[in-house]
Amino acid sequence: MRKTLTGTQLQILQCLESHSEVSIEKLQDRFSFIPDRELYYRLEQIVLMIFVIRGLKGNGVIYTLNSDYS
Repeated sequence: MRKTLTGTQLQILQCLESHSEVSIEKLQDRFSFIPDRELYYRLEQIVLMIFVIRGLKGNGVIYTLNSDYS
């Protein structure tokens, strides 16, 4: 399944692999060259492929690697 990711999706996944959890704000900063809507769409695809899990922490959205994947 990993081979089906686009280049940008793979970059996002690699960023998530190098951190235990990443907030949406950190992802927006890291991938500022991607419009927010497109970043969200790419994240949704990665979530639907079950590579990562979206959750809430405080008042913000965070992404963590799925334990089955990691």
